[in-house]
Formats: sequence, structure tokens, C-alpha cells
Amino acid sequence: MASVAAKAKPEWLVENEKDGTLLLLVPGGKFLAGGPRSDEGGGPFEVELPAFYLGIHPVTNAQYARFLSAVKPGKGDLEKWILLDSDRFVRAASGGYEAYGGKQQHPVVRVSWYGAEAYCQWAGLRLPSELEWEKGARGVDGREYPWGNDWDPSKCRNSGNRGGERTCGVWSYPEGCSPWGHYQMAGNVWEWCADAWHSGAYDRYKRGDLRPPSGSADAARVVRGGSWYNDRPGFFRCALRYSTTTPRTASTTTVFVRPGLSYDYPLLLCPFTPFSSSASEASGSNFWDGKGGLGVSQAEHPARQASEELVAITKAYDLVRELTQRVGKFPRESRFILGDRILNNVYDVLELLVEAKYTKEKWGLLERANLKLEQVRYQVRLAHDERWMSTHQYEVAARLIDEVGRLVGGWRKAGSR
Repeated sequence: MASVAAKAKPEWLVENEKDGTLLLLVPGGKFLAGGPRSDEGGGPFEVELPAFYLGIHPVTNAQYARFLSAVKPGKGDLEKWILLDSDRFVRAASGGYEAYGGKQQHPVVRVSWYGAEAYCQWAGLRLPSELEWEKGARGVDGREYPWGNDWDPSKCRNSGNRGGERTCGVWSYPEGCSPWGHYQMAGNVWEWCADAWHSGAYDRYKRGDLRPPSGSADAARVVRGGSWYNDRPGFFRCALRYSTTTPRTASTTTVFVRPGLSYDYPLLLCPFTPFSSSASEASGSNFWDGKGGLGVSQAEHPARQASEELVAITKAYDLVRELTQRVGKFPRESRFILGDRILNNVYDVLELLVEAKYTKEKWGLLERANLKLEQVRYQVRLAHDERWMSTHQYEVAARLIDEVGRLVGGWRKAGSR
């Protein structure tokens, strides 16, 4: 009989085996919800939620194509779930469906609320509630945007910086991550929540009644986060509540899925000891230690219990977090020259490793990731030589680069056997 470790540390990152979704822990405890608008509660207020996991990024075209291929929906369900027109990047293919057009790692769009629900049920996940989504986006301090209180259009996808494209890859804009590390909680595409829309819901939440609104099958549903189509800062506020009146149809071009999990989910990284002690043990506003991790030693890092591939992805993610913070401190003129090159390359490393995990043709992707990593190494050394990074900061980054390189090398060798 397997025992449950009552004092076990919660894993901060888990992988859902069914669809490959990576989920980050949002610790239990209080946070400031709401905003000044009447449908936002008329001002900030405290809400206490149990801990939960939330997808690190939205569901991609590639993930949704795998879902459709596995489920093989009939014509009625398919039309109810997603609109597959010439502007989308999921299409029918021999024996199933495929993502195409170089948009495999872009968020899937034109998905109805029912299409989002169907995906989550297949994957063993669920849509987040409105309050869960908001805590995932803004942390505990009531900030206006995922990155802070000041509007910065360079930190999210919007109509002012999209150029000739619409959506962007799900790992883009790492500098705009939420306090927990979730990507694109503002911008790129609107996100479905589980809740039916009700203008007075936040008044009830403010009074301590956290029951979600109920609604009929055709009730309007909540969407949050803003999209590439929007430009006004208000659309990207963490507190902004928006709704669509057509949850049954897939007519909205910018709606997608960001799945979640309850905290007492049997953890994939430690399947024989599901964590079930009080969620309050994971609470607190200092979840991130400012260095891209949990404030634990490398030996205690929970990702060490995962597969080698997931450890490599986790370390690459840690490297993105570390270098995003460092580049943010560069002199302004250098930030937009060398800093952008560093971030673009380290983002490419992360994206290539994620893609390599879910494809049979890994060798070329891992080789490209290794070359990009060497460029990062050289550019970080330049930043240190220019004194834009302290010796300590450089050594931290260099250790992470070495560790990612070692893991990628092991991954390549395993794939060649």
C-alpha cells in the first residue's frame, strides 16, 4: 500500500501525460481580486482560494489537432467545437487532423466554449474558474497587468506590435509572464473560463459567496485576457471581465483554451504519493524566489523527479526566467540590441525542446537547440564583459546554460541509440 507523505513539498510544475500540457502551481491562500468597474466588484477585495494548477501556456494548434485525431468527432460535434476555415491552422488530414502553416506552436483559435470543454474532458483537465484565472494572471498583490501596474505594450501581443501576423507562438513575450510564470495571460488571444457570465458575480464574491454563476446551455460565458486584435490598455487588465453570447458556436476568432487542474490531482511526477495535505502549506506571495525557481536547493528541485526530457524543458524555462530578469536591467540602448538577441535565442531553445518532446524527428530540433544555446552562452559572456551583468549573475546564468546543454546532450545521445 502506497503511503502519502503529509509533509511533502508540492511539485511546482507537472506534465499532463494525455496531451503534454505543462501546468504550474498557483499556491493556495488570499489574493486581491476585482477592480473599479461595477461588474468587477467596485474595487479590490480579498478572496481565498485553494491551490490549483494552471496551464503554463494556452493549448496549441498541434495539441488540438491531436485531440481531434484521437476523438474523431462527427460532423455535428466538429462544427460545434471549432470552425475550420481557410484562416485557421488546424485541418483534416489523412486519418485525422494536423496543424500546419508553421503555426503548430500558436494557440488554437475559433474554438467554442464547448470545444474547450470537450478538449479538457478528453485530456483529464478542466477550464479554470474566473477567480482562478484572475489569480493566475495577477498573483496576490492586485496588480493591474501580469507584469505590474504600468501598461507596457512590448510585454504582450496586441494590435500595435503584431505586424502582418495575428497570433504569435505560445512561448513569446516571456517578459510579460504572470508572477507565477504563466505565459500570455494578457494579449495574443482571449481565454475561456468555466463560468457562465453574470454581471453581479463579483459582488457576491466580495461578500464571501464564491459559488460560480449557473447558466443554461446557451448562457454567455466568460473570456479574459485581451487579444492581438485589441490596442487599448484596458483590454489587457487582469481584472477586466468580458463575455461572449455565443458559447455554442465558434465564431470568435480569438478564443482559446488554457486548462487547469485541481490541487489534489495525483501528481504525474510522483504518482505513488499524491499530495493531499493542507493547501495552505503552498500559500504565500513569495512563490518565486526571483531567480526563476522555488527558492529550494538544486538537489530539492522537484523537476529532478521527472523524465529527462521534461527536466531539460524545465531548466530551459528557468534559463528564460533568469535571463528575462537580467536583460530587464540592461541599459536601455543595450536592451534593444544585445538584450533582444539573448531573449530571442533563449526563447528559441525552449520552443525547440518542447517541439522535440512531441515529435519523432528529434535530432534536427535538438541540434538547432544546442546551436542556439551556444549563441546564448556567447552573448551572455559579452553582457558580462560590458558589465551589464555582475559576476554572480553571469555565473548563475552560465551554470544554467551548462546544465541545459548537458541535458540536451544526453537527450541527443539517448535518441541516437
